[in-house]
Amino acid sequence: MDRDNLCLASGNSVVTSVMMRVEAAAAFALKQRLGAVTLDERDAAVGLLVWHATREYDLVAVDDALLDEAQALTQRHRLRGYDAVQLATALIVYARYVAAGLPPLIFVSADRDLLDAARLEGLPVENPNDHG
Repeated sequence: MDRDNLCLASGNSVVTSVMMRVEAAAAFALKQRLGAVTLDERDAAVGLLVWHATREYDLVAVDDALLDEAQALTQRHRLRGYDAVQLATALIVYARYVAAGLPPLIFVSADRDLLDAARLEGLPVENPNDHG
């Protein structure tokens, strides 16, 4: 399976924190400021992200319980703030899936520190960079 189809292959769904929109938009803006993409390319990428996020992704709201878990994760692992929010989101959703008898989710990231933390927290992980 190639990395471009890893998340949506075989009917998989994407579950992520609503904060992903901010983090991804900031990453696109940085690429544009560094000259890696044009302003038009940045705007198109952000627009496409919003389109997919609102139509195809299961977005999880941030609440106090999620923030408490994210804060605790920053003390156990070397994580940036938004990465801790994403991992906390995954851990909460993972527990809900298991409790409901659903197949467990797979945590997907290309960030090695984040993958290491997810693995240590007991999540199955995938790095899209491992899929050519």
